[in-house]
Amino acid sequence: MKNTLFAYILLLSLCAVAPAGGEHVPVFPPDSGAQDNGGRLLSTMVSLLLPESMELRMDEPPDGAGNVRNISVALRGALLTGFRVERIALESSFLELSPPSSWKPGDRSSLAVRGALRTNTEIVLLEEDINAALEPYATEQYRLAVDLKPGGIRLRVNFTAGHLGGGSLATVDAGLEIRRGSQLWLKNPRILVNGDDQTDAVVNELLKIQPFVDFAAFGFPPNLVAASVDENALRLSSRTSPKPVEGLLYRYEALPGVSPPVVPNAVLKYSPELFRNGDIVFVNGKRWRTKIVRLFDKSPRGFAHAGIVRIVDGLPHVVHASPELGKVGMQSMEDFFSFENVDYARVYRFSGDPAVAEAASLRALEYCTREIPFDDRFDTSRTEAMYCTEVIWRAYKAEGIDLARGNWEFARNPIVQGRVLLPYKLSLSPHLEEAFVLE
Repeated sequence: MKNTLFAYILLLSLCAVAPAGGEHVPVFPPDSGAQDNGGRLLSTMVSLLLPESMELRMDEPPDGAGNVRNISVALRGALLTGFRVERIALESSFLELSPPSSWKPGDRSSLAVRGALRTNTEIVLLEEDINAALEPYATEQYRLAVDLKPGGIRLRVNFTAGHLGGGSLATVDAGLEIRRGSQLWLKNPRILVNGDDQTDAVVNELLKIQPFVDFAAFGFPPNLVAASVDENALRLSSRTSPKPVEGLLYRYEALPGVSPPVVPNAVLKYSPELFRNGDIVFVNGKRWRTKIVRLFDKSPRGFAHAGIVRIVDGLPHVVHASPELGKVGMQSMEDFFSFENVDYARVYRFSGDPAVAEAASLRALEYCTREIPFDDRFDTSRTEAMYCTEVIWRAYKAEGIDLARGNWEFARNPIVQGRVLLPYKLSLSPHLEEAFVLE
């Protein structure tokens, strides 16, 4: 766990880009019934990426099957999972998209790339945007900062007293290289703590989780070959630079102070009647937290977060603690799935007396009412703050059931000092059984 600290923080700092899909200047959100398929494509992409500006060019609109002969896309200031990307430029030939009839604003899964003969790509990330994305995740215990420099990258992690024996500074210096057309790798990383070189074992642990970013999930085959860095920006590019396609132009420009409406992400479908008080929802999501937890937890299930169910007015809600909430809070099941940007969920149920599960859910609700802070030290020796699995463990422990017995992980690193209960290990409790799966 110690050896992966620098790796997962660097991974957090390098945000993978998600897929994007006379002159036409549609108004957003347009009347979809009055649009051609080019306008529908623009509108769908704007709803997903919320760019400051976007130009979509093609020789003709997509046909009914989603085929486009030549297309180019240029976006500035797109937001990807809350991360601002300065520039994304694409040029593609013989592109095969999902049918326009399936495109739905706000639903990323509705716009899929099925194939392309070729794609040229350029992606530009600014140092100031990377650091702005990291700022909300600073805690009292540590702060993160990225310095771009010609040929490479430096990550600085400042730890306050109480971690690593006092105030400490860790740095990772590395070059960057592209492999397999989509993967960003660190090259010759060097790790120092308070100026001292770390052992080969630490460096090797860092290298185990390469690549740090894989743009294969970009949707378009990115065909990247080069990563260049200066003091202000990281540029990733294919061998040939993308060029605007001649033909139809569809343009979007955000008005100052006016943003397009944010369409909620599609959430998992569920039946409210399936849930019971005290059920435990284990999820895997797309938030930065998932990347961090998965470096600690190599389990096949890939659980990154968990919450306990409480039925309110006949509808299931989830009581959970997260750094984003900053406390123990409660959300409707739909809001919880959307908030976590969930890929899948597994619901576990207490195998004993249902009255115990009922009482545990009430106990968790009490923690929520008291607004107990999120524990960013993951320290179960104190009760004035709690993290996600701790909420569940303490709620059941108060009713005489120890869900964590024998399933603690022990760690000593700048974040965790002692035992910690990972979501997957909690799911292994002999007191729990899998009730159903949502995907």
